[in-house]
Amino acid sequence: MELSLYRKYRPQTFAEIVGQDHVSRTLQNAVRSGAVAHAYIFAGSRGTGKTSLAKILAMALNCTGPDAEHPVTEPTVTPCGVCENCRAVAASTALDVIEMDAASNRGIDDIRELRDKVGYAPVQGRYKVYIVDEAHMLTKEAFNALLKTLEEPPPHVVFVLATTEAHKIPATILSRCQRFDFRRPRVHDIAMLISQIAASEHIVIDEAAVLEISRHAEGGFRDAIGTLEKLSTFFGETPITSREVLDVLGVIGSDLLFEIIDIVIERDPAGALLFVQRLAEHGTSYPQFIHDLLHRLREVFLVQYLDNVSDDPATLQALSLNLEIDEQLLDRLAQQAHQLSGRELLRLIELLGAAQTEIRGGLDPRLQLEMVLVKAARPEVDHSPDALEERLRRLESGSVPFPRTPATGGRPAPPQPAGQRATQASRALAGGSPPAVAPAVGAAASATPDGAPPPLPKPASSAARGAATSLTADPAPATNESRGATASPPDEPAAPDGSDAPDDPPAPGDPAATESPDPVETAAAAPVPTPAAAPPAADADAYADDASSTGGGEPEVGAARVKRAWQLILQQTEGQSVGLYAAIRDAHVRTDGERLVVALPSSLALGKASAPDNRELLLAIIARTTGDTPDIQFVHERAAATPAERPQTVPDAGLTIAQRIALAKRELDASDLPDE
Repeated sequence: MELSLYRKYRPQTFAEIVGQDHVSRTLQNAVRSGAVAHAYIFAGSRGTGKTSLAKILAMALNCTGPDAEHPVTEPTVTPCGVCENCRAVAASTALDVIEMDAASNRGIDDIRELRDKVGYAPVQGRYKVYIVDEAHMLTKEAFNALLKTLEEPPPHVVFVLATTEAHKIPATILSRCQRFDFRRPRVHDIAMLISQIAASEHIVIDEAAVLEISRHAEGGFRDAIGTLEKLSTFFGETPITSREVLDVLGVIGSDLLFEIIDIVIERDPAGALLFVQRLAEHGTSYPQFIHDLLHRLREVFLVQYLDNVSDDPATLQALSLNLEIDEQLLDRLAQQAHQLSGRELLRLIELLGAAQTEIRGGLDPRLQLEMVLVKAARPEVDHSPDALEERLRRLESGSVPFPRTPATGGRPAPPQPAGQRATQASRALAGGSPPAVAPAVGAAASATPDGAPPPLPKPASSAARGAATSLTADPAPATNESRGATASPPDEPAAPDGSDAPDDPPAPGDPAATESPDPVETAAAAPVPTPAAAPPAADADAYADDASSTGGGEPEVGAARVKRAWQLILQQTEGQSVGLYAAIRDAHVRTDGERLVVALPSSLALGKASAPDNRELLLAIIARTTGDTPDIQFVHERAAATPAERPQTVPDAGLTIAQRIALAKRELDASDLPDE
């Protein structure tokens, strides 16, 4: 049976070791000067040459020369590779080189047997070399049994402990050994070795395919050589191209990775979901896709900062070579690096990393990938603090997309007036239908003859009014002129000639009593117009925030921006001080010029929030969140309410039972139950 390529091309001399010059040079100097240590720890990832270098060290210590005419009487840095000892070490049959797999021989009895045989002299060579592979798998008791032997071994014994997880080896063992950390080889080094082996084995493969194999190996020479052998067996004499490598390895092509990043940049969640469906139709592994996408996002992330380091293309290419970035993709990577902000890119990487953890925990890989892409394209569907911060950033930059509505065939809807957007947003956020008083007033106004002011119904309840007030823009203070032009107070109908209504209601026999329409009957009988369709819930927050911006679509500054970011400030406050959060979580916030007025519902909350320490903490959180430091005034909610906002009581004396039922239906949005 023919040897595997990774065994056939295992390095046989120090000069053949690739990518570990710091280790091979140190060992050569130790052999040359006779200062070989009694114990070494070779730590590094898989396939980096730990076992190969341990065998080369064993050959260097026991080489006897190529023939009798050229004998070698002491350790040499250039083992011949043809003497009996060298060939036995290479074939793993040497009596003086004991290879032990600690994964299967990890108990104290195995180490006791090893300790009992250490004292015997070498059979053929000068030194006995113990190579313990995966040494971190030994038990605690086995390590303790090995301590004394490692500290004071016989002069003819050398221990080499190879491990991929050096942090699991006890400190008492580490202190008795010389440790060498093997580096992960660069893609360029692996590609050179693959090209040499392909030329020796007469395998026809293009340069792009070699690079794909080298990237897929992730720093492991053995993995890269094994992949080359698998491809050569699969294709035979057919030339191997990068497309065949991607198909066999299941690696995602660059075009698909660039496409999904463009979809995220365009903030197109529907396109992202259709892209995942395409992956499903082609049988793509979702964990592998996430892995490859993270690798591509890493390249975009590095290019963002490399571009800031140097504008010289030659310097950029040199840096990309050291950081393992594909030089052929630099232009496309640079384009996407400029289109994605650093915060968006980091958030997408964090979401994909969290998805990998959830998939390893057993959750559906496709669902996790779809959730990540939708959250990245539409942060408003995510309620995490990072997503709220991203929404605030997009609102300030004016990059919030218009909602898609069925009426426009899926195209972005045209912008609406600020007042209408704020009203629709408040209704969507409140989670219910608009108050019945609004359509009733509009209907009554349209049904009143001669343009006379209509009678106003009883105002909505204080709870509903408070919810609407907290979600919409603050009402402007009324001037004297506006008060004079306003309709008369509720339950006092205005006279047809525009004069003030009489203080007392007309007598039952008075003709005025029959001519004046009853407010409840007028409101109940008037047709209710169909309200405009509220924007989708996903965009309601964006419109509510956008409605409070200043004229001309410019982002707000100062107290107005703080008011718009109040929910984010509350979340930050909850993590800083639970007491302050409990005091201000139910507060109503409005602006008074450049001052932020925080109306608190109780005196206890007012005293807690206005304490000097809490005031300074809240100002610090506001400054860190929005970058503004407005003047804050804490007031009691009743003292801060305007006359129109304060609860009003309207006597219902004189109303019939039917009128009271109609009034209750309108205020509570209620309806009659069927008799059954």
